[in-house]
Amino acid sequence: MSDIYSLVSYGKWCAWKDRLQLENINMPGIYAIIRTHDDYSGKDFCWTDPISYIGMSVSKGGLANRLYQFQRSVTGNTGHSGGNSIKKEFNESTIGFYDLENQQWNDGHKLFVCIQTVIINPEDKFPEQLIKKGHVANLEYLALSKFAALNGNELPKYNRANSKNYF
Repeated sequence: MSDIYSLVSYGKWCAWKDRLQLENINMPGIYAIIRTHDDYSGKDFCWTDPISYIGMSVSKGGLANRLYQFQRSVTGNTGHSGGNSIKKEFNESTIGFYDLENQQWNDGHKLFVCIQTVIINPEDKFPEQLIKKGHVANLEYLALSKFAALNGNELPKYNRANSKNYF
């Protein structure tokens, strides 16, 4: 079973403000987000990093659009369940919303993101596109599974709001 986790291959952490410069950011894929005081820019992804959320996108606009939805939520709007969980927790405290101008919260924590994309080419036939989108969903569940295996069967903090133990 552990060999299957090698399919999950995040790259390097990127500061939130620089995320749109990531290669293939407009493609479908998976992402991990950390909220930390430390500067993770350019560091290799590691499963022991303080991961706050793991997600995916297979929709039009790819990861760029999904991460924008996350940003909308943590800055006080809506659009992303994980971002809404963060917004709710911090809005009820003195931490408040994420400040885009200063790229941090009131407590000094910043956002970093790490992605793994799946390329869908315009010339891919519809069945091939569906297979690739299914692969993205599989990658997300593998990433969540790997995280849970390493963290006492717990999901990242902001993935927990809508999770249930089905068995």
